[in-house]
Amino acid sequence: MKVIDPLKSKMHTLLQSGVAAPLQQSLMGYGSKADYERLDREIRSASDPDHESTVIDLTPFRRLGNEETLGSVLQSAAGQFPLTILCVENAVLESLRKTPLLKSTQIAVYDSTGKLKGFEGKTPNAVLLEPTRRFLEASASLVEMRKSVGHEKLIELLTPGGIIYPYNGEGIPEDDLVYRQGRWFMRMKNGMLVSCYLHLKAALQHPEALSTIAYEVIYALYQQFRREPPVNRPCDVIVVPNNTALLIGAAVQAFTDIPVCVVDKLGPIPSRYLAHMQTSVPLQDKRVCLLVEVSGTGSEIDRSVLFLSSQRAQIDKLVVIACYSLEVGRSMLITHLQNTALCRPKLDLGYVYRSE
Repeated sequence: MKVIDPLKSKMHTLLQSGVAAPLQQSLMGYGSKADYERLDREIRSASDPDHESTVIDLTPFRRLGNEETLGSVLQSAAGQFPLTILCVENAVLESLRKTPLLKSTQIAVYDSTGKLKGFEGKTPNAVLLEPTRRFLEASASLVEMRKSVGHEKLIELLTPGGIIYPYNGEGIPEDDLVYRQGRWFMRMKNGMLVSCYLHLKAALQHPEALSTIAYEVIYALYQQFRREPPVNRPCDVIVVPNNTALLIGAAVQAFTDIPVCVVDKLGPIPSRYLAHMQTSVPLQDKRVCLLVEVSGTGSEIDRSVLFLSSQRAQIDKLVVIACYSLEVGRSMLITHLQNTALCRPKLDLGYVYRSE
C-alpha cells in the first residue's frame, strides 16, 4: 500500500515558489488544475505493476476546487490502478460523490473526530481493494492509521545510510567496537553498548527525506487536522535540543511559521549548568512542543522537561514528539498522552541496548 499526501506536495510546491509558511494556504486552497496534475503524476509514480493499492489522503482538507478536473484525474488513474481515497464527512466528500468513480476506487469516510464511518463506491469489495479496506478497518481511526503509515515512511528514510551497524571497516573507532554473544556492539559515550546506531544526519541530507519527516511531525502536531475551529498554531514554540532535531524543526517552521527555539547541550550527557543555559527564544508562559529526533532511554526528554520547567514554560500543556523511539526506557516526567512517537523501529532493526 502506497500513501500519497497531497497536502505535503502542495506545501512543498508553495514553499519552493517563495510562499512563506504555506500550511494554512495549502489547507484552504487545494483544487487547482496544477494541484490535480501533480496528484495524477504522484498516483502514477506511486503505483506498481503488482497492482498494490494506492491511498490518497484528503482528510486534512475541508473543501476541494475544480471538481470536473478532479473527476477526470481519478477516472484516468483508477482505470489503471486501484485507488482508495480518504476523506472526512464534509464538503470534500460531497465533491467526491459528484465524481463518477470506477469499480477500482473506494472512498473511506471518517467523521469529524477522525473515526472511520464506512466506505463508499460502486464496488467497495473489489478484490484489489480488500487489503486496504481491512487495514483501515483494523486501524479504525486517522490516529491509528497514521501511526502505521508514518512508521513505514520513517523506516524507509533510514535506508540507505541512516543505520550504522558496528563491525570492522565501518569507520567506527576500534576502541568502541565490542564483540558479545556472537555479534558486534558499539560503545556509546555513556558506556552502554548498542547493536546499531541511527545516523539521521545522513538520512536528512536528502530534501525529500527531510520534507517527509517534517510532514509527519506537522500531521501529529496538528492532531490530524481535526481541531474545530482550525488552529493556526497548536503551540507557541518548537524546542529542539540538538542540531539534528534543529534540521527537522527548521523544516517544520518553514511550513508552519511556528518559531524554533534551539537549546544546545542538553544531551546525551547531563550538564550541571542546565538551568543557566540561554535560549534563542523566550520560553516563559509559552506553549511548547519538544521535538526530539531519537528517544532511547527517555532521559533526553526528562532533561529537556527540567530545563523547560526552569524557564517557566507551560509544562502542563507540553507536547513531546519523538521522530524515532527506540523504547529502551521511558520519560518519567511526562504522561503518555503528552508523548507521540512517530516511529518505533526497535523490532525492525533488531535493536539491543545493554551494559558491557
